[in-house]
Order: sequence, then structure tokens, then C-alpha cells
Amino acid sequence: MIRRPPRSTPKPSSAASDVYKRQGFLMGMVVNPKNYPNFTIQDLEEAYYIASSSCELVNLWLSVPWWEEEEKLSSPSTKALLNLAYKNKLTPIFHTNFWSLQYVEGYGIAPLLDIPPDMPPNTTMQNEEFRRRWLEHVVNICREWQPAFYSLGNEVDLFYNYEPNQADFDNYVSLVAESFDEIKKVSPHTKVMVVFKMENLMDKNTWFLIDKFHESKIDLIAFTSYPYLNESYNDPSRLSSDYYAVIMERVGNVSIAFTEIGWSSSSLINSDEEKQAEFLLKFMEAIEELPVKIVCWLFLHDMAEGGKEKNANELLGLRAHNGAEKKVWQHWKNL
Repeated sequence: MIRRPPRSTPKPSSAASDVYKRQGFLMGMVVNPKNYPNFTIQDLEEAYYIASSSCELVNLWLSVPWWEEEEKLSSPSTKALLNLAYKNKLTPIFHTNFWSLQYVEGYGIAPLLDIPPDMPPNTTMQNEEFRRRWLEHVVNICREWQPAFYSLGNEVDLFYNYEPNQADFDNYVSLVAESFDEIKKVSPHTKVMVVFKMENLMDKNTWFLIDKFHESKIDLIAFTSYPYLNESYNDPSRLSSDYYAVIMERVGNVSIAFTEIGWSSSSLINSDEEKQAEFLLKFMEAIEELPVKIVCWLFLHDMAEGGKEKNANELLGLRAHNGAEKKVWQHWKNL
């Protein structure tokens, strides 16, 4: 039986401190309900209840351009999700991203800067008005919501991969530094982070991007990691104990977070529940010597029924589409 947590909700900073003392890192996930997309309110409430038995954090993705996030946070639907999180003693990780995948004529899909519609399409992060609006936005978020953790860019190395963006990356770094200072004025306890894509750093050898962030202007360097996307590690048995060791060569004295990890159980990549569970054990072995403060699995539930998935990423859940426990679930709960 899942133990229901106490109804009282501590301040995020207090909750984080207690858990660090207990196990050394916080655990989290995206709390998606079973039966997607035909889930009920009861399914959603149950998902948060189940998540609270195994973790302390929930990734909060608002899925709108950054300048619309304040309105989205004030919407009834987002408030309802936040209330479910707080009711179950789950602390949100807030995410604000500066780029999205967009169509480029003559190129195809590329990661481009998200520019407010009333600004010129050639705006860069050097633009004073862009920076003013961004800073005002992230400060408003932190003043109003006092997030325990706040990501100011997801998989930022993908933005750099597109050659026309490369000259703008240093502007992003300086914008993060300036954001850090302004955030601390209104919410001193907020831990500010940026997120890199582990397997992309390995593939493109762009580790130097981490070096650009000064340790005095960032609280956490974070990563997403899906080793099965790397052909050299298409079986968890190939995941060596030093897979993540290179991170320590780059982060200096800054602590580490994994905001997304996962391994699909889909047969489309010659995987199954046993391999998914094995990955988690291999992952924990590989980060044992790292100063990790956060570990988040991607999804609580699969996004499709096993055998009916259109792509392997739909079977990244700790539990099946119908809510049944997968083999990885007990390993996760035992961390």
C-alpha cells in the first residue's frame, strides 16, 4: 500500500534540505496520468498520489512561449496541477526555455530563438529590449512563485548545434548570469540551472559550452540523458561505470542535476522491461561518485500501450499505460 504523505506542505527550501540529508539527492519526474490521452481527473489525481510515494519533485512544463508563461501559470488548469503537486508534497521544477524547433526555409527544422511576435525576426539575445523583457519575466516568475529550482534553458547545446545560432550563445550565457543576479534579489533560495543534452554533448564534442558558465552565476549544471539514443550504448550492459565521469572535468565546484533520464522498454529498439530496469541500476552505479542533487525519470506512465507504440519514446514510463507497475518501478522506489 502506498503511504499517503502528511497534508502539511513545507517550504520548498526546507523540503529540499530534509531530503538531501536523507539520501543525498532529490528524485522527480513528469507526473503524467495513465490512459493517455483518454485519462480522467481521477487518473490525474491518482498519478500525483503515486508519484509522492517515490519522489519529491515534479517537472513543470508550461508548453507556451516564454513570454506567455505568467498568464499560463495563472490559468485554472495550471493552478489545479500546482495544487495537486503541493497537496502531495511535490516541489515543482520550473522551466523557462528560450528556443524551440521551427521551420527554416531551405534547411528544414532547426532550433531557433523564441522571439516575441512584436519584435523583429532577426532579434538576437544581444538585443536590449529582448534582454529587458526576459529579465522582467524571470524575475516576475520568481517573485510570485518563489521556485525552489528554476531552469533557464533546456538542452541548450542543441541551440548551439545550428550554426547560425553559435554567435548568439555567448549572449545567452551573459543573459543567464544577469538573470541569476536579478533572481537572487527577489528569491534568494531559488536554485538556478541550465540543462544540457548528455548524448548530444558526446556526439558533437561540445563540452566546452559548459565551461562558458561561471560557477558564481549558476547553482546547478543539469543534464538530460537517454543512452539508448547513442548507438554505442544501445544495451544497458554497455553502460560503463565511467559513462558520466567526463562531467566532473567540466562542472568544477557546481553541483549536478539530471532533470530527465530514461530507457525505453520498447521492442522497437530491441528493449524490454528487464533492460529498462537494468539501465536504472547501471545509472546509479555510474553517478555514485558525482555531486548529484537531482535525479528525475522522464515519465511516470507510458504514453502508449506496449506493442502499440509508434516510437520507442512512448514507452519511457516507470509504469505501464494502464497503470500497472513495470519492473523498473520497484527499483526506482527503492532508491
